[in-house]
Amino acid sequence: MNSPRSTAALKQAVPLAANVFRNELSKLPPVVIVHGLFGSSQNWKTVSKELAKDREVHAVGYLIFDILSFQGGKTAMVTALNHKELVRKVIVVDISPVSYRGSQTEMVSYAKALADLDLKSINSRKEAYDALKVDIPDDDHLQFMITNLVKTGDKEFKWRLNVNILPSLIPSFAKFPETVKNKPFDGLTLFLHGNKSRYYQPRFLPEIEALFSNYEIKGLDAGHWVHADAPEAFLVEAKRFLD
Repeated sequence: MNSPRSTAALKQAVPLAANVFRNELSKLPPVVIVHGLFGSSQNWKTVSKELAKDREVHAVGYLIFDILSFQGGKTAMVTALNHKELVRKVIVVDISPVSYRGSQTEMVSYAKALADLDLKSINSRKEAYDALKVDIPDDDHLQFMITNLVKTGDKEFKWRLNVNILPSLIPSFAKFPETVKNKPFDGLTLFLHGNKSRYYQPRFLPEIEALFSNYEIKGLDAGHWVHADAPEAFLVEAKRFLD
């Protein structure tokens, strides 16, 4: 999500943690990166550092109280639609402005598997991976989720996410807000998706066109986590669009 046009504060602002990558010499607008479900700002560190060669980058972390992780693309889209004066460009990574009905059951079951894992019996990420692979058979999803398993100061493992509350919240994450559907955004928008992912489909074009009239769609040889599967191609497209 590229650069605010004004410094006006949003109403009911929520305190956020962020990794900030400074570029004191750049006069280009800053970029705000908002991670997705089961992700973290750490997953975007490589991309952030590369983009920061040209401009300042803010990789936003978790909501205060560590309640949940964002659905980054949806957050970016809704912000652009509701606060057009703050946004110049948007890059939406492998998600569309639609409600996803089929995927929420799968995501809920994955979140429950994470919550049910006995972390006191885990001595390594490999052990966690082996314990979870029956309940999370999609290896790409599992490998990505395991990146949220970190060691505490007393050498025990914990989840960066509040996995206990996620199963009850995911059904609402799958819905795209109806309240923004009469507020089209006319700024430049890039929908950058993985060709192996199901989160963008040609049938979603009417919704995209209705809300983001000045849009571009680009597919890369990647799954859902495009920036991790195809980092070089992702950066080429992101830099081209932002410049």
